[in-house]
Amino acid sequence: MKKVNLLSILLLLFTIGCMGKGEGLDKNEFLESFETSLKSQGLEIRQVQPSSNAVMENVVPYQFNIKVNGEEEDALFIYFFKSSSQVEKAVNNAEYTITTLTKVTEYKRDNILVVHYAFDGFTEKYGSKIKEAMDMN
Repeated sequence: MKKVNLLSILLLLFTIGCMGKGEGLDKNEFLESFETSLKSQGLEIRQVQPSSNAVMENVVPYQFNIKVNGEEEDALFIYFFKSSSQVEKAVNNAEYTITTLTKVTEYKRDNILVVHYAFDGFTEKYGSKIKEAMDMN
């Protein structure tokens, strides 16, 4: 009987410990790792305040501008949602205001959405670096 009670208590503690653990990645850990990775790949990165029209599904993003060797800056908007299903919903409902030359690429990982605005139209120049920084390779 004692084994059953002990096993029940351990199972209960395990269940309680798992509660509240969403599928989301830790925001601060991800941002630090992401920024460090981009810098180690030779990009200049600086955080800026996002514009008010950058809100997506009631989530305010973190915005970074990136560039290499003094080229024109591209913008990265990093959104942290509660779940990957919310990321999908945000992507499906997204409406981007862009110029003719600007190209937008989305990168998704778990509960995180990174939206890359390349104002010169070439998102490919940083695509592999962003994927590596997101640990997607």
